[in-house]
Amino acid sequence: MSAPKQPNIVAFAQVMHTAYRTKSEESGARWLGDTQAIQSAWILHGREMIANGVERDFHLAWSSNAEEQRSLQRRMVEKGCYYVSAAKGELKEDIIRRESFLKALYLA
Repeated sequence: MSAPKQPNIVAFAQVMHTAYRTKSEESGARWLGDTQAIQSAWILHGREMIANGVERDFHLAWSSNAEEQRSLQRRMVEKGCYYVSAAKGELKEDIIRRESFLKALYLA
């Protein structure tokens, strides 16, 4: 279920997540090692993906072809559901380390 990624968006997210983590570490944030906080981040991210996937005018998953548009939206909702479902169980260390998009928020 690998959706096409736009390199600029992925790069922006990685820089933003890394900067957020760095600033949090400098501030002595306790949540960085907290699995419950990581679960919350996954749930929020998944919820946003689901909401954006069903939004009609979401430009990051847009195509002029209606069938392709539905496919992009479906993949976005499915990926959002993955994040929410994975977070509702016990997040194992290997699952957390394999995840690439949010990892920069909480792993150096």
